[in-house]
Amino acid sequence: MNFAAGVQSHRRAYYDDRAKGGIASFPTFSARISWHAVRALWAALHEQGCPPEVADRQVHYRTEIRNMRDFVPGEEIVVQARVKDMRWHRAGTLMETEVSMKTPSGELVCLEMVEGLLRGIDCDDPSPQATRASRFPAAAEAVPVWENLFTISRLLPYHYDGCADIHFPIHSSPAYATDVGLPGVIVQGSATLAVCVDKLVDWLVPGDQQVQVSEISANYGAYLLPETQVRLVAHACAHTEALTEVVFSLIGEDHQEIIRHGYLKLCR
Repeated sequence: MNFAAGVQSHRRAYYDDRAKGGIASFPTFSARISWHAVRALWAALHEQGCPPEVADRQVHYRTEIRNMRDFVPGEEIVVQARVKDMRWHRAGTLMETEVSMKTPSGELVCLEMVEGLLRGIDCDDPSPQATRASRFPAAAEAVPVWENLFTISRLLPYHYDGCADIHFPIHSSPAYATDVGLPGVIVQGSATLAVCVDKLVDWLVPGDQQVQVSEISANYGAYLLPETQVRLVAHACAHTEALTEVVFSLIGEDHQEIIRHGYLKLCR
């Protein structure tokens, strides 16, 4: 409920506790859980001797979410985070963390992969950076099937900070953001992705009913400033009786990709 409000979603299914089956969880709700799990993992790494400045150089690089079902309000979730892989990148090291979210009985509710770029940190792995093929290889050349031009609210990073319980000062403190070389407060990567997902779902399934988004993935590119006009583009869309798949990107005012290689799978 609060998470959906953090990105100003208007879909009633995220708020109406009178609905059959209860409140629907927002498709990227797992970001709230994975954020705290990854922070706890870094705290454990620090205790084992990893310098704190390594974590300070991390930026959000890629996310992949696989929802097996909705989260149920009040249910107990067992969370486990592990470093799955570390790979060379021309700008440093890519660190892939897998976060599993299960019930106490072992039922998998969600699996999220969070990839961070450790800027300027050397990696012993000499293998080249892996490239990921598009779900629709011709999507980049195709004429967009849908576009939505909108402006990011000045309050979005603050609403998301409080409602999603995801706190980092570059998203809320202009002084801190400028001290680390940013032009000002920037919008959280997970908030940016959540806004895109919300607008895509509203396009695909207009109305207030509950929807099941089973898979979401995206790479993060340029940072996003509040009060910026952006263009959400669906490059390709495929439908079957059982599901819909969309490849999308988010483009900024300077034509830079803020989100690239975006992918969403919606079950019907």
